[in-house]
Amino acid sequence: MMIIRGVLGAVATTGLVLVSACSDNTSRVDARAGRDAGIDAARTCALAITQINGASAAAVTVIGAADDRDPALSGIQLDLDLRVTGTAAPRQVRLAVTELAEDLVGEVVDGAVSWRGVTVSSALTQVLLTVSAEGCTGAQRGLTVQPVPECVFESPVDGAKLGAEDDRDPAPGSFAIDVVVRARNAPEGQVVVRVDGFAQPARVVGEDGRARLPGVVVPASTAVQLAAEVTAKGVTRTCRAAITVTTTAPSCAIRLSPQPARTLSGGDGLGRAQDADPATAGLQTTVAVQTEARVDRVELLVDGAVRAVAVPVNGVASFERQTVGDGLERTLQAVCTDTDTKGSGSSAEVTLEVDGVAPGPVEGLQCSVRRARAGDVHCDWTAAASGVARYELRFRADGALSGSEWDAGSVRPVGGVAWPTAQAEFSGLPLGHAYSLGVRARDGVGNESTTALAGPLTIDYRQQVLEPVAGGPALGGALAAGDFDCDGLTDLAVGDPAFNGGRGLVGVFLGTGNGYTRAPVKTLAGTVPGGGFGAGLAALQNFDGDARGCADLAVESSFGDSPLAKVYVFLGRSPFADRVDSGRLGEGRPGAEVVLQLESGAGADERLVALADAGSFTGAGGTDLALVHQDRAAASDAATIWVVRGDDTLRPLAAGVAPSVRTLPDAASVRITGGRASEGFGLALCGGVSLDQDVRAELLVGARGAPGGGQVLVIRGASAPLAPAQAFGLSDPRVATIAGRGPGGRLGEQVGVVGDLDGDGLVELAASDTSLGGDSGAVYVFSLVEGVVPSSVAAARLTLSNDAIGAAGDRLGAALPCAGALGSAGGDLDGDGLADLVAVAESSGANGPGIAYRTAGRRDWPRPASLLVSGADYVFRGPTTGSVLFGSAVLWLADLDGDHLKDLVFADAQANGGRGRLVVLY
Repeated sequence: MMIIRGVLGAVATTGLVLVSACSDNTSRVDARAGRDAGIDAARTCALAITQINGASAAAVTVIGAADDRDPALSGIQLDLDLRVTGTAAPRQVRLAVTELAEDLVGEVVDGAVSWRGVTVSSALTQVLLTVSAEGCTGAQRGLTVQPVPECVFESPVDGAKLGAEDDRDPAPGSFAIDVVVRARNAPEGQVVVRVDGFAQPARVVGEDGRARLPGVVVPASTAVQLAAEVTAKGVTRTCRAAITVTTTAPSCAIRLSPQPARTLSGGDGLGRAQDADPATAGLQTTVAVQTEARVDRVELLVDGAVRAVAVPVNGVASFERQTVGDGLERTLQAVCTDTDTKGSGSSAEVTLEVDGVAPGPVEGLQCSVRRARAGDVHCDWTAAASGVARYELRFRADGALSGSEWDAGSVRPVGGVAWPTAQAEFSGLPLGHAYSLGVRARDGVGNESTTALAGPLTIDYRQQVLEPVAGGPALGGALAAGDFDCDGLTDLAVGDPAFNGGRGLVGVFLGTGNGYTRAPVKTLAGTVPGGGFGAGLAALQNFDGDARGCADLAVESSFGDSPLAKVYVFLGRSPFADRVDSGRLGEGRPGAEVVLQLESGAGADERLVALADAGSFTGAGGTDLALVHQDRAAASDAATIWVVRGDDTLRPLAAGVAPSVRTLPDAASVRITGGRASEGFGLALCGGVSLDQDVRAELLVGARGAPGGGQVLVIRGASAPLAPAQAFGLSDPRVATIAGRGPGGRLGEQVGVVGDLDGDGLVELAASDTSLGGDSGAVYVFSLVEGVVPSSVAAARLTLSNDAIGAAGDRLGAALPCAGALGSAGGDLDGDGLADLVAVAESSGANGPGIAYRTAGRRDWPRPASLLVSGADYVFRGPTTGSVLFGSAVLWLADLDGDHLKDLVFADAQANGGRGRLVVLY
């Protein structure tokens, strides 16, 4: 038996068997059969078709859809079997089928050939099968073809979109249509229509070949599936149609651009503020109509008349800059249409009040400064009688404001109030500027009155300049601030070691709640000629551990920068009395409670060079005092930090009572060794607050001359018993080093505890390198993130660089305030809960007396942040006359005037012929 592989499949899939309906071309087939299948007695073999679809070929005379071996293919697929008889079987046999484009060839196997899936066109009425082979007697078989029934939806057609006008049943909740199915090859057949799978009653195919189903109910949904089954002579075929049924009218909505404003009457309105094209007469607005996806036409109606037509794109029909007039009331509406279903819907009407008339002028504007530090301003004016929705205020800094400049880039809005309120208060105007202010009345649709003007008003720090007075100390040396008289106000101590033949004097300016007394009210006097009393000062928040809230004061006597140097500790008291260094030598005035001095055998090159509030460095709860000792002998070249723990056994001394004299280093509870005097170790010293959020404060120590560009050392607080003293070197784990930028650098020129600059809960520290950029200088800010000290300036979280014109030589960072005594909040000048960074440059742009820059803390700084002094939030300058070295020292003050904001004091050591000057900003 021979099985044909590939040939039949290829023919069937190409569709070459499709022929015209009802054609009968048997004459051509018969002619070819006569040629190919004539009887030749000389031939020794014969061919015979023995089976059709497994049945005897003799019994099969009619074929139809029931005989189709593969209904998925067009036509009727038959299986044929052929037998070869005789003595000489051929190798191949050819099969010709009526209207089949090519003969089929099969190979003879064991005297038989089989063909599977031979395609017969269902459009024929007769088909002739002819088999032939060379040297054999051929055979033919004629068959009658029964046509397959077919159908198509004539109404509604496939893909139709039906709307409300197609509904044959006006009853609500029902949608009915007339269905017509056209059938072929199905005389007297039946048609069953299914709607979304549910069968309708059967209908007979009429003489015209159509089955009609009136009033078929379909779902009123977006998509409906129709199927028709036509049956004739036991054979059923199905046709389908998908239709869209929409019973609701399309929707659309109007959107105007610019958006209308609420008028005083409560409706929507257009004014000059909403004019899309102010250069064109009248008021223009752009109308956008939002529609459903099925909408393909939109009409814009103005006052009921069609103004324009547009085709929506992506559900939006745009009508650009429609003129709606001025001084009128207009009604806008949109009609959206689905042309497929002929359905249309309308938007809600939009009624607009069109008003281009400005309100009357504002009169009587008056403005005044309420709280300068907060940038608070109060303004009031005469209220208009009517026609005003709100008043708007704007300002211009350092220049006049005119009505024509109301919308200029240099003019800033500061708020507004609703009519009839005729006053406003606003805050946050940056300090250091003179402001011109203006107010306008505005109606509901944005028409504005002419501008009422006021100012200029200067908003800045209040400034108090303290000049030296006859018989008083020079004002430019050491500074310290604290509440020394226990009245809750910050006092200011100023040291003058050259006073009275070098005996020295510390003058104390007492806080008044509104600045300081004009001259020092109290004094601490040195009694030893050449003692240099007042060469160094440190305010100790609570050295004696009392509960009165008094600050204590440590005063250094340098004794001509010799080993005789002493440090006197004066306890705060109320009232604060004039005192001297030693009570027994003071002729009836009390002296210091504690005197710290070097041991009698101290070498000639030993010095006390710095002192500072160490906070609770030992964790004992009071305030400790940090001292820096240097041994400048070449063989030693040593610098040591001694921490003297606060003493809660101390009591204020009366007149004539000798102080408690304590010898160093025995009096120190902690000794930190390993520094070098030649490197300037300890000349910059700051403490007072915990940087790593434990109970002990840290010390910051500068060593500007250390190899590698200077160093800053962070020394963690260390518990210490009263005796013996705890000692450790710089290699101890409690000591961490921040390295400078490399050779030539001087990191550690100044150090300072800043406070929380960025709101992350960590206290930042600062250090300067005045040598950077040809001595233009820079300030670096660091944080101990998770307690880890950064190792170099490359890890700074913030760098403040000097980009002032002619900055070379300015030495930014020549002075930094140490805010440790103010706690973790640090110096917060604007009350936002974030510390501010203040840094002094020795000069201002290649000339000038010095300048200080303030960079306000921010929560949104990048990490790391690179800042420039040109972007500083505020620039502090000295008085316009007489300033020589403004910022030679800078000191934070606690709240000086009760406004809950921190204050500053700057020294100008060379003013007044070297007698100095203090500038207090509060």
